[in-house]
Formats: sequence, C-alpha cells, structure tokens
Amino acid sequence: MPNYTVEAVVLKRSDFGEKDRLLTLLSPSHGKIRAIAKGVRRPGSRQAGHLELFAHAKVYLAEGRNLDIITQAETLASHHLIRTDLGMLSLAYYIAELGDALSVEDEKNYPLFSLVKSAFSQIGGSVDHSSLITWFEMTLLDIIGYRPDLEHCAVCATPLGISAGICRDIGGLVCCNCTPHGGHLVSLSGQSMQGLRGVQLSSTWTASADSEAVREEMRLVARHFVTHVMQRELRAEQFMWNVQKLQAIPV
Repeated sequence: MPNYTVEAVVLKRSDFGEKDRLLTLLSPSHGKIRAIAKGVRRPGSRQAGHLELFAHAKVYLAEGRNLDIITQAETLASHHLIRTDLGMLSLAYYIAELGDALSVEDEKNYPLFSLVKSAFSQIGGSVDHSSLITWFEMTLLDIIGYRPDLEHCAVCATPLGISAGICRDIGGLVCCNCTPHGGHLVSLSGQSMQGLRGVQLSSTWTASADSEAVREEMRLVARHFVTHVMQRELRAEQFMWNVQKLQAIPV
C-alpha cells in the first residue's frame, strides 16, 4: 500500500463508524482528498487535535482501495480562533463549502489551496469580514476560470465606465440600456466598481477603507457572480447570512 505526504487544510469532517472520522482535505499536490482518520474519536487520540476543522496540517496517508487512510498528522496552523466565534465560524464554513464544491480529486491546484489557506488564516485577525469574503469570491472565480468581466456590458459589450448594474438573470454586469424586459436592475456606484476592479487586480487581501454601504454593494456583486456559476445557493451561505443578521441585532 503506497504512502504519501501532503500539506492540507481540513474542509469537512463527519463521523465514520464507531471510532473513526471521514475527512475532506484540500491539498496543493493532490487536490481534494477524502480519507479516513482511524480511531480519532477515541478519548485521548493523539491525532484528533491535529485534524480539527479548518486546520492547516501536514498529513501522512496510505492509499486504500476506496478511501485513503490517514496514518499521522502534524498541525501547521490550528486556526483555533475561528472556532471561538459564531461569526468567524459561519464564514469559515462558507469558504470550506466553496472550496469543497469547486475542487477536484487527484487534480493538483496550488492556487486554490493557497487561497483557502490564506482565507482561513485571515479570518481570525480581521473584523472586516465583508471585504474578506468579497476578495475570496472574486479570486476564486479567477482561479477556476470564471473571471468576471468588469469592463464591458454582458449584453451589448459596451464599455461600462464608472457605473453599471447587476441583473438576476444575467451572469455579468450590464449597462443601463440593457436591462432585460421585466428584469430588475440593481445599480452600482462608481466607488463600488472601482473597488471591485481593485480587488480583481490584487493578489492579496487588505482591509477595505470604503464605507459599509460600498463594501455591501461589492459583496452583493461577488455573491451574484458566485451564485450564477454554482447555479445554486450553498447551505453554509444561508447559515452565514443568518448569523450576520443575528449579530446585527442590538442586545
């Protein structure tokens, strides 16, 4: 049974049998990996702490007939702060579900791994989660080959300039002359357009200096693009929005 070692982040886990756990890992060299961690649910298991959800770890595996077996793991970054706050946890679940949905088994993808790992590491140290998730979504779309065109109308190809709109039925930005009959156009400010173009050109995330209204407009556009590509809403996305609504209510 051949053995191999990967650097990976833990995207998902579920109980398997009485004492084991099924993990979904994302690695740069092997893409998505589904593997069994035997005995990690036993009290005192040495491996359990190294395979927490969202952790970044060095993982040793043995190839199995149907599922590979994790033989050892070493924590590189636990990202434990994520698990101490419901808002951070909901954001991490969303990032993990997107990473799981858009990764492929046995297909190397260093940019996707690097993006997810970076996003997990940024969550615990940021209060600007709105711009963080916008950066993550726009960069993710670029990596998987669905880079949004922010310069031209998706209908008539006219240059957009400093303003545009999004329409639910069209997977791109549109000019004011191309709103579909009966469609609902959400207009975007010049600041939002400029901010989105800046995000698209940036290889790293930095906290936004824009107003909350502008950040939310940018977030709306990024969400629109992702939903159009996925053709469905993710369960973790609804959980994230529900948590944000609860946290916005004064106690």
